[in-house]
Amino acid sequence: MSVLGQLIYTSFTQTGFKILASDQVPVEVRWAFKRRIVDRYWDAYNPPASDCRFAYVYQVPHQGCLFGWLYSEATDDLGRSTPYFVCYYLSGPLSAVQVENILTCLQKGPAQLPDRHHLPAPLEELQMPDLWSYQSERGGVEIPLSVREDSYRTVEQGRALDLWVATDPSEHPYGGYSLPHSASALEPMQTSAQNASKPRTNGWPLAGALVTILLVAGAAYGVQQWQAGQLAEIRVLADNQRYAECTVRAQAISESGQAEVQQLLRRCKAATARQTWQTVRARTLGSHADAVWSLAVSPDGRTLVSGDDEGLIGLRDLVTGELRHTLAGHATPVRSLAISSDGKTLASGDSEGIIRLWDLKTAKPRRTLGNQSNVVVWALALTPDGRMLISGDSKGVIKVRNPGTGVLLRTLKGHTDWIFAVAVSPDGKTLFSGSKDRTIRVWDLGTGALNRTLQGHKDAVRSLAVAPDGRTLASASWDKTIKLWEPATGKLRQTLDGHSQRAVALAMSPDGQTLTSGSIDHSLKIWNVRTGTLLRTLEGHSDWILSVVTSPDGRTLISTGKDKILKAWLQY
Repeated sequence: MSVLGQLIYTSFTQTGFKILASDQVPVEVRWAFKRRIVDRYWDAYNPPASDCRFAYVYQVPHQGCLFGWLYSEATDDLGRSTPYFVCYYLSGPLSAVQVENILTCLQKGPAQLPDRHHLPAPLEELQMPDLWSYQSERGGVEIPLSVREDSYRTVEQGRALDLWVATDPSEHPYGGYSLPHSASALEPMQTSAQNASKPRTNGWPLAGALVTILLVAGAAYGVQQWQAGQLAEIRVLADNQRYAECTVRAQAISESGQAEVQQLLRRCKAATARQTWQTVRARTLGSHADAVWSLAVSPDGRTLVSGDDEGLIGLRDLVTGELRHTLAGHATPVRSLAISSDGKTLASGDSEGIIRLWDLKTAKPRRTLGNQSNVVVWALALTPDGRMLISGDSKGVIKVRNPGTGVLLRTLKGHTDWIFAVAVSPDGKTLFSGSKDRTIRVWDLGTGALNRTLQGHKDAVRSLAVAPDGRTLASASWDKTIKLWEPATGKLRQTLDGHSQRAVALAMSPDGQTLTSGSIDHSLKIWNVRTGTLLRTLEGHSDWILSVVTSPDGRTLISTGKDKILKAWLQY
């Protein structure tokens, strides 16, 4: 008996694009399905011809195996090119026998195919006696014998399987690739015209089929199980360009595996140094009925929070864009949001001086703080330990509260105009505030003392961002510039020019290497923090950009503003 989780990605009538998954499929596997399969093999701007069929297998590190089919479904009810990804999930290690069953299943076709025109109920697990004798609902993809043999060999040698097979190479925009038997996770796939025109062999008709296989290099055959696991983790980290963590893991690898590790480290370091954001895919996660002023992302990267001019707060799945909850409690525009580091508490501030605290897990209200007419809570921040909630308002006042009790701990005064931004240092000891009075003030959160005032902007300081190591403070201003400061000394390190109108939003990458700025000129600009170089300009919004945030893994930016659209930008 085979027990399989189910996943689907397509556009349902009157609903739009959604990912559906049975409850038993882990969140990490759903992420892998979206990032490593859907985003990798479907380009909405250059889709394959209708009625094309493709099959895929992808081993999720330490989780199991995803396998299934992509059918090109022509267009949906809105006229958009539409994929239909049908995917099965098999948990646990993968054996050569299981690979044979999976490839047979891929050749046979899916056992179930929910109707795209009717959003199905939550998907259930499939319980199948085997993977070859069921009745399929649609044809599968022929798997040549050479592909099967390579797949068996890959699994037997302890390597991870990453397989892509298309029935018609002429109709897929990605072209043909060779079979890189010893490629590492970071080696680019090379094109091969010979592969695309290879004749029939071993009795299996290739029929001009395109076969794209990426066999991710793994631990050498015979390496101890623990070392194989370490190597697999290094490959994943290298693929995500996390060089520092790669080097730590590398210390546990014996001499027999050092050659591959050093190769991975060199390539990872080079890729990390580039950080060019040259390849970006944009997609719309959703929208509001009115302008969106503020965004926040939960620490686990699963939830996107957005607040709008109608006083509504949306909680969305960051991967699918699905709206999970709408929080209604504010009677005026939501101008600011903040999420605690443990992901349990959401704080929201509005244009009546009210701050509301919510349980982010249950979407239930916890507490209401403040109530001042003619006061706008423009800025909110929570300290890393969750013990202090800081707000900045249109009276130029900073208030420090205990979020658990609502007790006012301290009031900080010094600014002479609206406070647009507050940010806390990674160690939780220092507070930075930016104001319409053109200054940035640096406060000691323990004592409330003003440490220093940073001056240099010629107009309002609208947004602030602190690097994870605490050594860089970035500020965005109505004077159209972004400035980089040394917080410890107050020294202005660099001024970044590029926006044609007011710069109003900032997001620092989790590794502190890149900074994204958003402007009312409708553009996002991505900068190298160390050099100040402009890496990329992203355009796609039709009105002012008012807020931008980055996902915890640093590979996705989310932006929004007056055009009411929540737009995600994926680096891949």
